[in-house]
Amino acid sequence: MCLLGEFLLYKQINENKSKETIKTYKNCLEELFVFLKSKIGADVKKKEVTTDFIKRIKSQDLLDYIVCLNKKGNEAATISKKISVIKSFFSYIVDIVELLDKNPSKKLKKPKIPEKLPKFLTSKEMAMLFKEAKDDVLATTIFSAFIDTGLRNSELINLNKDCFKGDEFFIFNGKGQKDRVVVLGSVCRDMINKYLNTRDDYEKALFINSRGNRLTKRTVQRLVNKYYEACGLKEKGYTVHTLRHSCATHLFEDGVSLRQIQDRLGHSTITTTTIYTKVSNKMKQEAALCSPMNKIFK
Repeated sequence: MCLLGEFLLYKQINENKSKETIKTYKNCLEELFVFLKSKIGADVKKKEVTTDFIKRIKSQDLLDYIVCLNKKGNEAATISKKISVIKSFFSYIVDIVELLDKNPSKKLKKPKIPEKLPKFLTSKEMAMLFKEAKDDVLATTIFSAFIDTGLRNSELINLNKDCFKGDEFFIFNGKGQKDRVVVLGSVCRDMINKYLNTRDDYEKALFINSRGNRLTKRTVQRLVNKYYEACGLKEKGYTVHTLRHSCATHLFEDGVSLRQIQDRLGHSTITTTTIYTKVSNKMKQEAALCSPMNKIFK
């Protein structure tokens, strides 16, 4: 096993990283190594990451890679995540494997990320989605699951039938390999039961495609985008994750506490959840701009 494979295995076993995270690490580092091999003069076609190759990597090589990412138009948030992965890999090489004395990633600095408030669907827009998809029981059930529970796409596709028990979803191996229980609203529960009544298969997955196989993230993305487009919402830049943000934003607007929202969404810290207070404040500011008094005293 090459150094990259050993690193990924270490992360999976010792830090309990999810499959999604391991895949992200792998893709990020493979992209880095292709750049470095081309720069250093190693064989790009060989995917193996050797000891000799790692020892030839200098701080400037990594800095040049970050410059390359900037020139390609990568957003600050993307570059920041890549730097985190790179630093994690070289910390492993220096501290765990003890292959290098000095860490070449030490000089890498994460860019300042401009705060972007999450987008969310209004109640009217959500109603439009359900109306457009009224004859598609799979789509309406998926919309309901996302909006009612705030599930992530990866969590939704990994649900099995036995994860749905009465009024609850049992979510296993969520982000950070954390398990949680989410209580369902009655409308969402009834939609899931209606969907399951259309099934006569033995597939254990809760949501399946027309061929009877478990849905993939890509399939869910295509399904959601199909109805965004049909409703004229695609141009707003909405994604599958927007449904999760919609759940949290409307819960907060309706007076649900941050702690409850944190628990429902599976955030590891409440700091992540506080972003929805800023969304709410922005909505209030926009409402103030529309005050009837502004029309009277122009």
